[in-house]
Amino acid sequence: METRPQPTAERPLKALRPNQTNCDEKDEKGRPCWGPLKVWHTAPVEIRQKAPEGMVLYRCQACLTIYYGPPRELPLRRVPRRVSILGW
Repeated sequence: METRPQPTAERPLKALRPNQTNCDEKDEKGRPCWGPLKVWHTAPVEIRQKAPEGMVLYRCQACLTIYYGPPRELPLRRVPRRVSILGW
C-alpha cells in the first residue's frame, strides 16, 4: 500500500497558473502528478499565513501539493436558445 505524503508547513506554496486545474508537480522519476486541484477550506493557520492576501489555497488530491491563486469566477449562466418546432 502506498503511503501518502503529509502536508506540512515546510512544503513550498506554488503559484497557480491561469486555467490550471491539475497538479504539475514532478515525482522522483520526473513524471508529473496530474492530480485534480480542489479548494482547501480547512488549511491550517500557518499555511494560510504564507499565502498572499486575497488568495485561495488549492491542494492536489493525489500528492497533496499546495497551490495558491485568485478565487475562481463561476461561469456565466448559459441561456438556452430557442428551438424552432421545425427543427432549425
